[in-house]
Amino acid sequence: MDEQQQKRQRGAVMHWLLSSLGYLLYTLVVLVCLLWWKFPARTMKTWLEHRLNAETSGYAWNIEKLKLVLPGRMQISSITLSPVQDKVPLLRIGELDLVPDPILLFGRNKLIRYRMQMFGGTAEGSLVSGTWFRQFDCRGKFSGLQIQRMTALRKSLQRQISGVADGSFSWHGGRRTTEKQVMAGKVIIHEGIVPLRKPVLGLTTLPFSTIETLFAYGKGQWTIEQGKFVSPKLTATFSGRVEPADRISDFRLQFTGRLIPRSELFSGGNSRMAGIIQSFLKDGSLPFTLSGTAAEPGIHFANGLSEAMNRLQGRRR
Repeated sequence: MDEQQQKRQRGAVMHWLLSSLGYLLYTLVVLVCLLWWKFPARTMKTWLEHRLNAETSGYAWNIEKLKLVLPGRMQISSITLSPVQDKVPLLRIGELDLVPDPILLFGRNKLIRYRMQMFGGTAEGSLVSGTWFRQFDCRGKFSGLQIQRMTALRKSLQRQISGVADGSFSWHGGRRTTEKQVMAGKVIIHEGIVPLRKPVLGLTTLPFSTIETLFAYGKGQWTIEQGKFVSPKLTATFSGRVEPADRISDFRLQFTGRLIPRSELFSGGNSRMAGIIQSFLKDGSLPFTLSGTAAEPGIHFANGLSEAMNRLQGRRR
């Protein structure tokens, strides 16, 4: 299988992840119309789950409750999306409110405003969709999303990562198309911790005050630009790409950047290690690359610093 075919397969995996939520919003607008004519909510819930499951092979949707709240708001409670082979939900939405624009409801393009509660935070925005969701434009913002509540992510990476995410996004695409899926936005993660598989510059965990980056999705991969990492002991700038895979743990990472140690990194620590790190500083920073899978990434510092740190740690053992 050539590289182009592999990218298309990875893009297909990401397609349903990106399109399922939007398709859910559109389908629920149809339900708003039906419920106005007093169709039973239980029957509609079953119908909606069936439609969504048909769109996401290998994954199961579950909806606890839906109801129409006058004068024209659909409210859906406890939505989960789980792999068939793993009962840990990949996505859990506590509550979703949909308010379609009544003027456009029966027109060619439909406008839906949405607000959802998920991962301890909220996401809200608007969706403009053509007939049967063949094309759509979705815009929104999110705030207060708690990474420690993203159970599937933490389980897949086997790390107790934490933080609170805010941001915004725009998203354009269509049903059952991979190449035309396009997304862009910005995310800021506050006050978190990243546990490390192996020590980096003598650190086994990286507490941070902020991680900020622009992101984009297109042609089957994610692009990360203008990334900034700020922590009590160091700061860094970075950019790169992420290639999706069937499992989050197998996503492929490729980043480059520059790390700037702060004086706190050297205080109260190993003086020999501090001397080695300082001797490799170039314009006050350390060039690095990060590559590998999301579950097992590796960081390498340029100009021999990684090798020097490995020798030092070997002696300490």
